[in-house]
Parts: sequence; structure tokens; C-alpha cells
Amino acid sequence: GCTADPLLRSAEQGDSARLHALLQEGIAVDQHVNSMGETALIIAAQRGHLDFVRPLLDAGADIHAIARYNNTALTAATYSCHSNVALYLIERGADVNIKNHWSGYTPLIFAAECGDVEVVKALLANRANLNDANKKGGTALITAAIKGHVRVADILLAAGADVNQSGKYVESPLYEAAQHGHEAMVTLLLSKGADVNYRSLSNDWTPLMIAAAEKQAGTVALLLQAGANVNLANEKGRTALMFAASYGSLPITEMLLKRGANPNLVPHDSEGKTALMAAAGKGHKDVVELLLTYHTDPNVRNMKNQTALSYAESYGDGATQQVLINAGGIR
Repeated sequence: GCTADPLLRSAEQGDSARLHALLQEGIAVDQHVNSMGETALIIAAQRGHLDFVRPLLDAGADIHAIARYNNTALTAATYSCHSNVALYLIERGADVNIKNHWSGYTPLIFAAECGDVEVVKALLANRANLNDANKKGGTALITAAIKGHVRVADILLAAGADVNQSGKYVESPLYEAAQHGHEAMVTLLLSKGADVNYRSLSNDWTPLMIAAAEKQAGTVALLLQAGANVNLANEKGRTALMFAASYGSLPITEMLLKRGANPNLVPHDSEGKTALMAAAGKGHKDVVELLLTYHTDPNVRNMKNQTALSYAESYGDGATQQVLINAGGIR
């Protein structure tokens, strides 16, 4: 109704002088002021207006008021990365384990996403659930790993977060960090006992495979240093070397070969492209040359009875074809 309008506007603008006047008039502080069912406290928290939040709470506003999707002032402040407001609400006794019904995020997961060290510490000090997961299965640690927030991850691990936890639609912290090329995060997680040969529940990919496919050379080096198994294959029988060769990444291909990656493995999927076929089929001549110096058999055949030369011909790259022919390659 009409009474909500001035309160809504002043909350959005953080107009504390206007709030003071409204409080003098005896305005109801906990009314829902918009279609989301938010109170003035929730709106002010979301906008980061600490000097509006304080007098509202002092006037008796309900810190636990809930809007649509189970959002509270603390959810709003952590979602919007407003550190000072979040810290104040925690101090005033806000529920630290409230869950957003739409995303399943808790204040701790929101704070981890923001990379907010102080808020993460305050939430943990007030008994926030460490391994609570969102709708995708992402914990605060997995969220920090995806974003590359190393200091937050360090605090969560020190508090006892599970370094190898994965979820329905998210992989382990190490896998996620490897995929995004967050090298400092990869280093931290490995030092805390992350499983370097973690297998994705959905497709058997490892951190090494995803790092190779995403051309994250620095991450590949770290994983190899930590003893990643170079010849593990995913559910289709593909290895990290096949991804590196297919995407034409010479430095990664070389690192994998030096660590003993087998270039003659044939995947058992419908195409069955070896690393050499994958590189030849995309005209990555430098990768083809490198593979041939590592005892790669140019005449291995796939499920369709094709060789690397057949792939080079279909790509139409004369130079790569010549390299294969010179190495004794046949059709």
C-alpha cells in the first residue's frame, strides 16, 4: 500500500534522515514493501546501506524477516558482497545457516563466491555449516575454487572443509580449479590432500584431462608434478594427451609425452581417434611432428580402419600429410 512507498524509496536510497522521520511517525518497519515480499531491512542490506540498517534494527525491525525464496537481510548482504552490512548482521544474531530456496546458497557460499575473507571468518565463528551444498552440489570450498579465491579456500580448509567433496553438477575443488586455470588454488588444494586423479562421476574425466582440454599449461605442469596419472582414460577411452593434441597445444603435449603418456592408445568411442589422428585431422603439424619423435606409430588404425594420414587428407593439409608420409605413414 501507500505507506510502504516512502519506506521502500528511503531503503533503496539509504536515506537515513527520511527513515528517522518515518520512525517518528510510527511507520510499521516490518511491512513487505515490494512484490518480492522484502522488508526495508532486506532492501537496505542488499544495497549496502549500513547507516540505514542500524537504526532500523534499533527500531525493532525483524532481523529474521523472510522474503520470497527464503531470503533474509543476511542473504541479501552476502549475495551482494556488502561486507560491512553482513558483519553487522552476524554480530546482531542473524541466522547464518538460512538457505535460499531457489539456488540453495547459504550466506557462507555467497561470501565464498565474493571472496570475502572477513565475512567467511565471522560466519564460521558463528557456526555456519561448512559442507552445506547449493542446488548444484557446490559447497563454499567448491565455490571458492571455481572463483580462484585462495585465501577463502585456505580458511575453509583450516576449518575442516572436505577437500574432495563433489556434487551433482559440480566436480571436486581441484577439478574446478584446474578447469579454470587457477594455479595458486591448484597448489593449495594439492598441498591439502586433494586427489590428483579424481574421476568425475558423470564422465570419468580427471583434473589433468580438463586442464589439457582447456589449454591450461601451468595447471597441467602442477598436476604432473603432483603425480597425476597421464594415461588414465575417460568413459570414452580418451586421455589427456588426446585432448592436448586435438586442441593443438604443443607445450601440454610435450609435457605429457615427457611424463610417459602413451601416444598409441586408441579410444573405444565411435571415432576412436588417437592423439596423432586428432592432431592430423585438425592440421596441427607441429604437434604431429612432436608425437612422431616419441615413438608414435603413424599406422595405428581406429574403429573405422582409418590412419592419421586419412585424417590429414580429409583436412586437406598437404604439409601435415607430407610429414606423415615421410614417417612411413600409409592410408
